[in-house]
Amino acid sequence: MTFPICSRIVGGYIAVAVLAISGPQSLRDAADSAGILVGAAVRPYLLSEAAYSETLAHEYNMVEP
Repeated sequence: MTFPICSRIVGGYIAVAVLAISGPQSLRDAADSAGILVGAAVRPYLLSEAAYSETLAHEYNMVEP
């Protein structure tokens, strides 16, 4: 009786792993594939920080000051 439960759990982990490997590489990619906008409220004075602006550009296709 425990085998079906174990196989479902393992199957679920395999499905998640496959999605993680073959799925979109960013939130932005997933949104673009779905034809939707995904954005974030940003602090304009932080846009000069490379890590901040690069993350915004990589993950979002819309920003709001």
